[in-house]
Amino acid sequence: MKYQRSLLLKSSFQAICVLALSTVFSVAHRASAQEVCALPAGETAPAAPRVTAQEVVDGSASVKDFALAVRDRYKTVAQEAKTVEMVAYHGCIVRQEGSPYRSGSTYVVLLTPDGRVFVHAKAMAFSGRQLNPLIYAQILAGLGISLADLAKLASPDPATVDQATAALLSTLSQEPEGAFDATAPIPGLGPAIPGASGHAAVYLSSNFQTPIVLLAGFDLNESHVTQEAVDFGDPVITAKEVVDRETLKTFVTEAGKFFLAYLQTGDFAAGSRARIALRDPNGPWRHGSVYLYVLDRTSNVIIFHGAFPDTYELKPLVPTVRDVVTGELVLPQVIAAATSSPEGGFIEYYFDDPSDDTDSANIPKVGYAREFTSSVQREDGVVVPVNMIVGSGFYRRATDGGVSGPGSGVVTTSRGCGSESIAASAVKTREDIEAFVECAEEYFYELGPDEARRAFNEDERWHHGSTYVFVDELSPSGATSTSYVYPPDPSREGTTWDGPLEGFGTDPFAETYRILNLLGSGWTYGNFEHPDTGAMRPKATYVVEVDWKGERAMLGAGIYESGLPSTCDSSSVNAAALETDPSPEALQAFVRCAGMLVESEGYFAKNALETDPQWAAGASYVFAMDMMGNQVITGNGVRVNGNAPHEWGGASTPTDQFGGRDIVGVGDTFGETFIYYRAFNPASGMVQPKVGMLKRVVSRGLPLLVGSGYYLSPDHMAEQTSCADHSVSAGAISNQGQIQAFVQCAVEYVQQYGPAEARRAFNEDERWKLGQIYVFADAIAQSGEDSLTYVFPPDPSREGSVWGTSVDSFGSDFYFEVHRLLSLVDSGWTYYAFTNPATSLVQPKISYVKEIDWGGTRAALGAGLYAPDLPGTCEAQAVNAAVLRENPDEEKLRQFVRCAAQTVEATGYFAGPVLASDPRWNHDSIGTVLIDATTGQVKFGGQDSGLSMGIPAAFGGQDIVAAAKSFGEIYAYSDSLNPVTGDVEPKIWFFKLVMTSQGPVLVASGIYPTSVVLLG
Repeated sequence: MKYQRSLLLKSSFQAICVLALSTVFSVAHRASAQEVCALPAGETAPAAPRVTAQEVVDGSASVKDFALAVRDRYKTVAQEAKTVEMVAYHGCIVRQEGSPYRSGSTYVVLLTPDGRVFVHAKAMAFSGRQLNPLIYAQILAGLGISLADLAKLASPDPATVDQATAALLSTLSQEPEGAFDATAPIPGLGPAIPGASGHAAVYLSSNFQTPIVLLAGFDLNESHVTQEAVDFGDPVITAKEVVDRETLKTFVTEAGKFFLAYLQTGDFAAGSRARIALRDPNGPWRHGSVYLYVLDRTSNVIIFHGAFPDTYELKPLVPTVRDVVTGELVLPQVIAAATSSPEGGFIEYYFDDPSDDTDSANIPKVGYAREFTSSVQREDGVVVPVNMIVGSGFYRRATDGGVSGPGSGVVTTSRGCGSESIAASAVKTREDIEAFVECAEEYFYELGPDEARRAFNEDERWHHGSTYVFVDELSPSGATSTSYVYPPDPSREGTTWDGPLEGFGTDPFAETYRILNLLGSGWTYGNFEHPDTGAMRPKATYVVEVDWKGERAMLGAGIYESGLPSTCDSSSVNAAALETDPSPEALQAFVRCAGMLVESEGYFAKNALETDPQWAAGASYVFAMDMMGNQVITGNGVRVNGNAPHEWGGASTPTDQFGGRDIVGVGDTFGETFIYYRAFNPASGMVQPKVGMLKRVVSRGLPLLVGSGYYLSPDHMAEQTSCADHSVSAGAISNQGQIQAFVQCAVEYVQQYGPAEARRAFNEDERWKLGQIYVFADAIAQSGEDSLTYVFPPDPSREGSVWGTSVDSFGSDFYFEVHRLLSLVDSGWTYYAFTNPATSLVQPKISYVKEIDWGGTRAALGAGLYAPDLPGTCEAQAVNAAVLRENPDEEKLRQFVRCAAQTVEATGYFAGPVLASDPRWNHDSIGTVLIDATTGQVKFGGQDSGLSMGIPAAFGGQDIVAAAKSFGEIYAYSDSLNPVTGDVEPKIWFFKLVMTSQGPVLVASGIYPTSVVLLG
C-alpha cells in the first residue's frame, strides 16, 4: 500500500526538537564499550525499567514486557528529568550497549505517526527515513487499526484521507499496544518481509500530546525503509568543491537556503526528506570530511548532523562538544560566529575528521556558521518562527605544509602562524621552539626550498644567536645525511656530516629518522656545539618532515636551556652572573638549580647554599622556607634562620607589604611564582624594588620553598618582546610564555587603535577571547572598591562599574595586589583564585598584567591562564587517564605525567600500588610507569606499557633514561603493542624526572595517537 500524503504532526519543526528531549532519547557519545555515563552532580540516577533488554535476550521476559516497561518508564522520566543534563544522562544510558535499554538486537525505535523513523537507538542515520508502508501497516493493524481504515489512507479522495488520518490519530492517542509480524504474507496488505516483527506500544509526549509509536524487538535495517526520490537542489558549490573559506561560505549559505525551503512547506515529511538529502554521501551535500550540521537556537539541540548522527543528532550540544585540543566548548564559538554578522562568520577549532580513522583530531578545522531565521505556516494555519544555525567546515592539510612525507603514514599539521607567530629573537622555551618550527614549516611550503634557504640563513626572523632553522636530508646516519640549510656555517650546505654525532646512545640523525618514520614530527635530544661558546651543550630539538625538491628531509630548530639537571653547573648558573645581568630568565634558572640541590639533599644542602659562592654573591643569594613560613636556609649572612618570614615583615619592618597575601600559600599552590616587593639593598644602601622567585620542591616527602631575587635599579629596563616578534591568539594559548606575548599584543592594540575600539575587539573578536582566555582591563587603584572595570568579556555588564572588595582564598584584595605590583614594576605576574568561565568554578589563576594609559588614566591590562598541572590544581576530574584516553594530545599527556609525578614525589615507590589500582592513573590503554633513574630498571608498570623489552631497546637504542636525567622532562617515541587494539602502533611518551627518598625516579606515560576513537 502507498500513502498519498503524509499524516499530519501538529507541531512545528522546533517542537520536534523539544520532543526529542521530552522523550528523553538524546544520543550518547561515540565511545568505547567501557564508557560510563556521567551522572550530573547532585542528581539521583533514574530507575531502570522494570523489564530490561538483557532479560529479553536471556529469555526470562518477553519483547512485549520490555516494550510496555520502557513505555511506562519514558512517561515518568519525561516528567522527572528537569534539566538538559539529566536528559543527556538518561539518553546516554538508553544508547549504551549493555544498559537496561539495549542488549544486542534488543533496543527501541521511535516512529512519528506518519511512519517515519524519529529515533533509532542503534543507528541515528535512519532518522527521517520512511518505514516500508507494508511494515507500518502491519504495525498499525497490530495496534487496532482496521484494514478498512488503512485502505482509506490510500484513497484518491483528500477528504477521505483526512478523515482516516483523524481516526488514526485518535486511536493512537489512546496509547494502544500490540504485536506485529510482517515476516509472513499479510492478507490484504502485502508479501512477507524478513526480520520485520516485534511489539509496538504508543505513548503521548507529555509536552505536546503527540502520539509516538515505540517499537521493541525489531532490528530495523536498510531493507526495512523506503528509497525515496529526494530533490537535492542544485547548489553552485558542492561539498566536494569546498577547498577554502570562500567556497565554504558559499556552501553553507546554499545549504541553509535549501533546508529552509523544505521547512517552509510546513510539512514535517519535507523536513525529513531534507535531512536525507543532506546526509546522502552520493549527493552534493556530503563528501569525505565536509558535511553539514543544523542547530536549533531555541533548544540548542542538533536537529541534523551529517557525519555523526549517532553522537549528536537530537542531542543538546552544550554539555559535551569541546575543542579536543583546547578543551573549550564549541557551542559558544559556533553561536558567536553565526551571529557575528547577517552573513555569519568563520571559526577555527580542533575536531575529529570523519574521513580519517587514523587522525588524532589535532588537525585544525576551519568552520563557517550562519544563522537563518524565518517563519513556517503549519497545515493547521498556525505560524511558528524558525531560528536555526547551519554550519560546515574543512580541514587544513597539505596546503598548510601539514602532510608528512613518505614512510610516516601519519598526517600531521601545524597550528600555523595565524594562531602563533614567533621570531628567533623571542624564543625562550621549548614550547616557543615548537611554534617557531611550525612557522618555519609553513614558510617553507609557501615560498619553496630556495627562498626558504635564503631566508633561514639571512633573515633575523629565522636566525638570532643560537636559535636558527636547519634542514637536513632524512637519513639513518649523519654520515649519509646531506645538509641543505645550516645557518651557523652555510659552507657545510651540500655536504654530509662526515660521521655520527653525539647523542644519548644513538646518532641523533638515526633517532630523527626513526621518529619521523613513526609520526612525522617530534622531539630529539642530544649534545651539540653551542654556536656562541663553542662548548658541547645539551640541546632539545623539534623536527618535522618536509619534502626538499623531491627528497625526504627534516626541518627543525633547537634550544640550549639553562636550569636543567645537566646545565646547572657553576660556570653558567651562579649568583655572580645573576648579580651582573639580572633578568626573569636568569633568576628562574638560578632558583631551579638551587631547588634541584635541595630536592636531592634536603636540609643537608644548607652548607653549600650558605657557603658556596655559586649560590651567594653580593646581594644575590638563595633561601629556603618550610610551609609554615619559617626560614630554614639563607645565603644572606646577616639573616637568622628560624621563625622569620624572610624580607616580608618581622620585628624590624612590621608593615606587611603584601597586604595580607599568603605568599607561602601562593608558592605552595602554583609551584613557581614570581614575587615583587621592596627590600634594603646592602650594595646601594637603599630600599629598592626587588623581583623574587619561589619554587616549591619536595625533598624526602617534605615540601619546601626555595627562592632568590634581584634588585631593580632606577635605570633597569626589562627586555620586552614586541607583538611583531611573538604574537598569539586566544585559541592557541596553553602556557605562561604565550600569555605574556598575548598581553603585549593587547597593549599594542590599545596603543594603536585606542580604548574604544580595543574594548569592542576584546569583547567580540575571537583573536582576543576564547573560552577561559580573554583580555581584562581595570583602573589601577588600591582596592576593588575604587577600581573601575574597563574590559571584562565574561560579563560586559560589569564594565563601567567597580567590583567591590575582591579578597580571594590567598587573603588579599586582587586590586590591591595589582596596584602594589605595578607600583614596583611596569609589568609582572600575579597569582590568585578566580572564577573560571569555562567551568564556573573558583580556581587558581596565573595572570600577566602590564600598566597602560587608558584614555588618560592609569590602567592594568592583563590576561590569565588556569593551568591544570600545578601542585594546587592537579584535580582528578580534570587530569585523569580517561580524559587523556579520550583526548590523546601531547599537552594533556604532559599534564597527566606532571600530576602523577607529584604523587610519586611525596611517597616514592610506595605510589606504585595507587598508580596501578586507581582508575585515575590506569585506564584502558593509558597507564603510568616508574623507572629507577640510577639503574634504568623499570620498577612498576612496564609489562603492559610497551616497555617489556626494556630500555633502551624499546626506543631504537636511544638511552631515554640518560636523556630524561639530562633534560628533566622529555618526549620519546616507540612502536608498542596497543593492548586495546592488539596492534603494534606508534606511541608518544612523556618522561619526568623526580627526586624521592629512594633516589631519582622517572615517571612516564604514553598515548597511541593513531588509533584512538575520539569523542568529537
